[in-house]
Amino acid sequence: MKKVLLSFSVIFLSFNLTQAQVLNEIIYDPLGGDGGSTPGEWIEIFGSSGTDIGCFVITDGDWTVTIPSGTTIPASGFYVIGNANFANTPGMANGSTAVDLDVSTCMCTGGSTAMGLTNGGEHVGLFNASQTFVDGVIYGSPSASNLPSGTETTTAVGACPSVTIDNGAAAVSYTSVSGSSNGIARDADGTGVWENITGLEATPGSSNLSSLPISLVNFEATSIEEQQAIHLKWATASEENNEYFSIQHSTDGVIFREVGTQDGLGNASVVNTYDFMHKNLGTGTHYYRLQQMDFDGTYEYTNVVTATLRSNGFAISVFPNPTVDNVNILPEKPFSKNAYFQLLNIQGQIVQEYSLPEDALSFELEMNDFAKGVYYIRLQIENEITTHKIVKQ
Repeated sequence: MKKVLLSFSVIFLSFNLTQAQVLNEIIYDPLGGDGGSTPGEWIEIFGSSGTDIGCFVITDGDWTVTIPSGTTIPASGFYVIGNANFANTPGMANGSTAVDLDVSTCMCTGGSTAMGLTNGGEHVGLFNASQTFVDGVIYGSPSASNLPSGTETTTAVGACPSVTIDNGAAAVSYTSVSGSSNGIARDADGTGVWENITGLEATPGSSNLSSLPISLVNFEATSIEEQQAIHLKWATASEENNEYFSIQHSTDGVIFREVGTQDGLGNASVVNTYDFMHKNLGTGTHYYRLQQMDFDGTYEYTNVVTATLRSNGFAISVFPNPTVDNVNILPEKPFSKNAYFQLLNIQGQIVQEYSLPEDALSFELEMNDFAKGVYYIRLQIENEITTHKIVKQ
């Protein structure tokens, strides 16, 4: 099934194999039912055997699960959290011990549900005992109301005190996974790309990918201002059944379209590099991903990379950034024509719109009433556009 097998330097690979903990698998739409009070949903953490994960917190912004003090990663390397009253789920019977932490009986949850995973537009974050972000993923089709934002207060569990998790500050570190399925999974050591999987194929306490997903040695996007172009580069260390790469581009990070292809090597065990020049682009932030295609029609997506092309006609400064309240927008020189201004959320949806008059010297954007998270300022004068990212803390 899998395709491009990529290697890292010895030092980098060693680092990943000894990483303490990562989210490895999430089953959110199983055959047995849906929601925190129904069986079948579970979350899997991978880590080195014996690693202490006591008082770690998992949250989606609506609920929290606090892992009891003294908990360690099992010998298998997998720690499973879910409702143990499974029904109609392959490999599990009612009262199954397949989970390590049963959220229906552990008295370790807080929020509106015991642990309800929405089937689309959901995020799951993992924080350590010091409330520091460890890992997080956004899956399905994220909506503005379901993105990581604000804070979440946990319930005290035994020796684990009640704490406040700041999801908004961690929002920029979450990984987004597009597509619809029964669940998502990646390499056990967390080095692979998240894949959509079918819940019927999933078994808790193991890695459910039939083989390694794509793990890029590197995938980079570099802007070339004078040519209004972006140069993409990536490399593989070995390839298996790799027919070609589809290069896909987006201006909002949500909707992607193919802008070119590169033939793969088929089967090879040598390092190979690729590059692609995307020309005649407008100013602003551009998003890219690769879709790697097998000869049998199966495929895999890489992570998304970005590059920003700045306008040759005008430039602005945005400060302070990150911000807790207001943001000042200062043009390098007074606008020669009226400017059209938009504030976008992380999904590219318009939150606010303004018009700035010709010769405007500055503009103050009030963000007190906005949720914590990532936003984009999009400023347009005639056909020229510039985009800046803002982090609201």
